[in-house]
Amino acid sequence: MSEYCIELEHVTKKFGSFTALSDVSLKLSPGKVYGIVGPNGAGKSTTMGIIMGSLFPTAGKGSVYGNPLASTKALGMMGYSPEFTSFYSDMTCAEYLYYMGRLCGLSENRATERTKELLEKFELTEHSSRKVAKFSTGMKKKVSLAQAMINEPKILLLDEPTANLDPTD
Repeated sequence: MSEYCIELEHVTKKFGSFTALSDVSLKLSPGKVYGIVGPNGAGKSTTMGIIMGSLFPTAGKGSVYGNPLASTKALGMMGYSPEFTSFYSDMTCAEYLYYMGRLCGLSENRATERTKELLEKFELTEHSSRKVAKFSTGMKKKVSLAQAMINEPKILLLDEPTANLDPTD
């Protein structure tokens, strides 16, 4: 296992002739909070996508605790809340969280336990039987944050985590 939780080495990402990232290298130590700051179009979300394995670098490589990006081991160590969320229109909040827990490999019992824990933590218990697709944007963000934590990941990747949340949340 690497001493770094996330490592990128000379990562470049091109979309056709457009270069979204050029020669990005970083080494992030565990137990810390990091932020990627920059103007719109700087490549922040692209970097997150590469770390999460939803995008593949055109050049370079990376790892999560020494495991190659997009590998099953790397993905199992991370939770991700995207900037823009989409939900199944027919699932309730509790069903969605449970489903995401099962997709992460949690047993039926553990997925049920984690769903209850996260509904409480994010003050969603009274909304657990409502269709999440009908929630306000801020409520959807809470559900997205909860699902990112369902598997108790070592690393949380949060893309615009406070967008659309009330200042008191």
